[in-house]
Amino acid sequence: MRFEVSGHGPLKGDVTLPGDRLLTLTAMAFAPLCHRSVRLVNQSVSSDVGLFRAFLENAGVSFEDTDDGFVMRGHGWKHNVEIGADVPDAVLHCVAAGTVFSGRDVTVLTPSPARRALAERIVAALKPVGLGDSGIIVGDDTVTLQGSALSTGDVMQVRSAWSLELYSAAAMAAEKPLRVSVPASAVSHSVRLLEMLGFPAVPDVSDGRDAELERRLAKMSGGSPPDFRRFSCSGGKETTIVLPGDTLVAGALALTAALVQKSGLNIKNVLWEQGRRGLFESLRRMKARLEYTQNRRKNSFDSADVMVKWSPLEGIHVTDMQALTMIPELMLMGAAGAFASGETVISDAADGCGVGRGPFVALAEGLEMLGAHIGDYADGIVVRGGRELRGDLVDACGHPAVALAFMVTGMNSAGTTTVFGFDENEYPVNVILGLVG
Repeated sequence: MRFEVSGHGPLKGDVTLPGDRLLTLTAMAFAPLCHRSVRLVNQSVSSDVGLFRAFLENAGVSFEDTDDGFVMRGHGWKHNVEIGADVPDAVLHCVAAGTVFSGRDVTVLTPSPARRALAERIVAALKPVGLGDSGIIVGDDTVTLQGSALSTGDVMQVRSAWSLELYSAAAMAAEKPLRVSVPASAVSHSVRLLEMLGFPAVPDVSDGRDAELERRLAKMSGGSPPDFRRFSCSGGKETTIVLPGDTLVAGALALTAALVQKSGLNIKNVLWEQGRRGLFESLRRMKARLEYTQNRRKNSFDSADVMVKWSPLEGIHVTDMQALTMIPELMLMGAAGAFASGETVISDAADGCGVGRGPFVALAEGLEMLGAHIGDYADGIVVRGGRELRGDLVDACGHPAVALAFMVTGMNSAGTTTVFGFDENEYPVNVILGLVG
């Protein structure tokens, strides 16, 4: 598998994107746990959506196609579940937690080290809420979790959207309330989605001493104080979720427009929640000419029309907490740093839900082949930009976000860049090629 990319002319005009992949998959993962029908509009065009739909249909979830999406109707997890490649990594935690605390067993097939590590992370996160050691069966290529009773009496300290979704799936399956402390800036999109799915949050003031202690600790460390929320199930017949444009595709287009001279691009209806717009905020910190018009919606996701023009970029430092707001887009920061003056330091996301070492290693090796100066460290990379890059052979190692970063880099490099380890017909490369030609 491979594709080639070379220097591209300026990007101009207006472009509208398909729905966000991560939101589409997450909404689909929660739909079987809802006490209502879920109608998705403008879903992602990723092939993962089709694979996951087939998995859910086999599990008893009904789908009805509409002119602009589909309607899902589920009645909880009624049988034991086996999770293979048809369940994307992005929502494996939701399916696993929802199944276990519905009282069913879930077996995760772990043919790769990355899948094994993800399953182990889920096990570690579920132990504090009722998954006992006796309910964990580890095989050579499988991890089985047996149905358990949920225990959520304490306030759960959540630091990422991944953790909030994991515990929310468990609580929805068990039909119990969930009390959490959360950093609002990192989980805004998940909170909004859970509200639309019938699991809304209200401020939780039931334990003022713990709340005040966490606020003081956050203030001493220079961070933002967490919000204390209580989630609980509500009724309803049907909910309609209109999905804004995909942030990964929008980020790649925005970065390309910022790098290619004479570009002026208007990307319409991009998902603009705090927890997912970190790449765009980082580009603004890098002095990119990026402006936006925000569309706030009371009962849906915020979106924005993002306007980008070419301008020289400056290196910045992306912390682990900032990375939490752009996990799907984090590899694109490597491409940005390769063309920025000075150094760009990129840290992996905190809370154990980041991209992991594999994508960082592939990104670093590929950027070095193209002529960038890279420094590697345990939690990320350092990119020293300012040099002219030239096309070469690079290996994405099967990572979509890395392939996209190489694609953007190649579009602003001399000669031709050949990307191995990924196919031009796979998402999200195929979407970008379809938009820019």
